[in-house]
Amino acid sequence: MGWQHHNNYANQLKAEGRLDAAERHYARAVELAPLAFEPHYNRGLAFMDAGRFREAEASLRRALALDSAHGLANLNVGNICNLEGRLAEAERCYVRAAAEIPDDLRLLNNLGQLLGMQRRYAAAERCYRRALEMDPRYAVACANLSELMATHGHMEAAETLLRRAMELEPRNALLYSNLLFTLCHKAGHTAEELFAEHREFSARFEVPLREGWTEHTNERDPERRLRLGFISADLHDHPLVRYLMPALRELAAHGGFELVAYNNSVRNDGYTAAYMKMFQQWRNVLHVSDEALATQVRSDRVDVLFDLSGHSGHNRLLVFARRAAPIQISWMGYPATTGLEAMDYFIADRHLVPETLRAQFTEKILELPVTTNFEPIAAAPEVGPLPALACRCFTFANLARANKLNRPLIVAWAEILRRTPRARLMLATLPDGEQPAIVRGWFGAEGIGEERIEFVHLRSVEEGLAVQQRIDLGLDSFPYNGSTGNAHALWMGVPTLALEGGAAPGRMGAALLRHTGLEEFVATDTEEYIRKAVEWTGRLQELAKIRAGARGRFAASALMQPATTVGVLAEKLRMAWRRWCSGKAAESF
Repeated sequence: MGWQHHNNYANQLKAEGRLDAAERHYARAVELAPLAFEPHYNRGLAFMDAGRFREAEASLRRALALDSAHGLANLNVGNICNLEGRLAEAERCYVRAAAEIPDDLRLLNNLGQLLGMQRRYAAAERCYRRALEMDPRYAVACANLSELMATHGHMEAAETLLRRAMELEPRNALLYSNLLFTLCHKAGHTAEELFAEHREFSARFEVPLREGWTEHTNERDPERRLRLGFISADLHDHPLVRYLMPALRELAAHGGFELVAYNNSVRNDGYTAAYMKMFQQWRNVLHVSDEALATQVRSDRVDVLFDLSGHSGHNRLLVFARRAAPIQISWMGYPATTGLEAMDYFIADRHLVPETLRAQFTEKILELPVTTNFEPIAAAPEVGPLPALACRCFTFANLARANKLNRPLIVAWAEILRRTPRARLMLATLPDGEQPAIVRGWFGAEGIGEERIEFVHLRSVEEGLAVQQRIDLGLDSFPYNGSTGNAHALWMGVPTLALEGGAAPGRMGAALLRHTGLEEFVATDTEEYIRKAVEWTGRLQELAKIRAGARGRFAASALMQPATTVGVLAEKLRMAWRRWCSGKAAESF
């Protein structure tokens, strides 16, 4: 039997999804014809389909040794390098591929993604737009261009592109999650409209899976040690570490739990290694299908499964939609409902989700003293004096990403600047250091000159902490508040004036202030927000006193008492487990 026969038969097996059998025949073809390009290349593709990327790269590089200019081989090696964060190497492969297949849609899209990760946004946009010129129905490029537009603050364009992508791929749940995340940031949506959009996610993606729900066979012993599973795409250097790490330390030391991690991260780093020490079992699941992951969770006998992503990037909500564990809980990663009936609980505190807002959640509310604890960076500088006391200028600031900014927000900030002629506003640049053009345009339309706005390029959290020494008062964004940034600012002595909204995404800033006893910085409507901002420019001695005591106030608050928080969590998990053991439905605790 010749190598061509083995190669062709392996292609057939691969098309049928029988990857192990296909690999054996590719291996035989390579053995018979080590200088033939095809079996090396096809074997590499089979390894990719199986998620065996190291072996895939080795096979593809053997193919490239025989034909170094081959476009698709270079493209696929580039994809592997891209996936593993070897961006410079990936770009070299893509450039070689472009010499042979310059109009390949996958190449244009993937090169656009790579350029975006390198913050070369203009070049990335050209790639996506070229792909869409060639094929306006290319949904992946629509979605990626949408993310790029959101990064630059063009939320209307981002929503339009996402809705077009969803029309092209109506069964793509991650596209819908991206839309929900985008809508949470947009001004003009009521809480009821936002909830309805989340319920539509369930109608599209959860309801068809319900017939597959089966009874869980976990031992119904109400007092036994529980296996807690955590699914997250952010188990690396990500803001989540400031919240999750203190909680995991307490859970790992509790004694009543065994912890299992399902790591869906695209990249791993030193923080990943630190996380791994907290878990008794660690599974990398990025390339595992939702169905297979749900089966794995059941096989691992997980009793309580935590979602740490919500509708943020790379989430695995369709695992939860399959009812993978007896009790399923959403926590930390997303400040709104998942919309899923299969998600039993949403963890929050009384400030983030008071009883009046519980109707905006399909989940029951598992209430803690604080939604999450916060662990400041150990290397944070000492709190400095109020800058306005040493100069005639008062500095407001918002260092959030551009997709949290919108026209009504800029109108409010412009009015604050009009009423405080000696004040200025500090904003963050885009990640590449450029100023968001749409934001500058909004201020220009309000008659606020560029001399009143200072853009700062922050390349690290440490730089963000250092720049707080120059800020007198933060101005929170709305309708989507800041969270991590506001906490870092307060640790540096800078409170952030917040407009408390009618939905959870707009209550994070106010919740932080209430937990630290700074209710005087909470506004209930836009006029009060503007008025309070203006008033604080004339209350410098009070502001200086608050600044000096802010770190101690923060440290003494429930935000930095993880033992207490996790102690309450442990009690309520046990209550929820006892209910499940007795066959009772979830209820708010």
